[in-house]
Amino acid sequence: MTFQVGDAMWLPFKDNSFDVAVSQAMLVLVEDKYRTIQEAQRIIKKGGRAGWLELSWKKEPDEEFLNIVSNVLCAYCMTNVNTYDGWEKIFLKAGIENLYVKRGDHVRGTFIERLKDEGIVNLIKMTLNMMKNKEIRGRSRKMDFYFKKYSDYFGLGTYVFQK
Repeated sequence: MTFQVGDAMWLPFKDNSFDVAVSQAMLVLVEDKYRTIQEAQRIIKKGGRAGWLELSWKKEPDEEFLNIVSNVLCAYCMTNVNTYDGWEKIFLKAGIENLYVKRGDHVRGTFIERLKDEGIVNLIKMTLNMMKNKEIRGRSRKMDFYFKKYSDYFGLGTYVFQK
C-alpha cells in the first residue's frame, strides 16, 4: 500500500485511474467545493463511484446558533457546512447528474457502535490518545455535548454518485 499527499482540487492522478474515491468530512475544509467534486469525477473510471460523508445541517442554522458552535467547535468548518439540499445543489452545480443522498443523524455512538465502526485496534488507539491527552479528551467531550444538545441541527449526509 502506498500513500500520496496531494491537493484535493488538483489531484496528482491521471483521468480514469480509480474505481472508487471516498472522502469524509473534507468538503467543509476546502474553499472550492465544485473543483474538488469535479476532480473526484475526473479520476474515477467510467462506472466508478465517488462518495462523501459530510456534516450536514438538518435545518438552516440561524446566526446565533452559528456563533455558538463556531466559537466552540471549528469556526471555519461550521460556516462551511450546508443543509442536505445545499450540498445537493453544490454537487449538481459541479456537474453531477446521478447523485444519491442519504440523510442521517449525527451521533457519536455508544462504545459498541464505535467498536463496530472503528474496529478494536483503532478504538484502542483512540481511547489511549484520549486518556493520555487532556486536550483531545476535552475537545471530544465538548463535541459530544454540542452534537447531543443541538441534535435538531447536526446531521450526517452521505453523497454518492456513479460516473
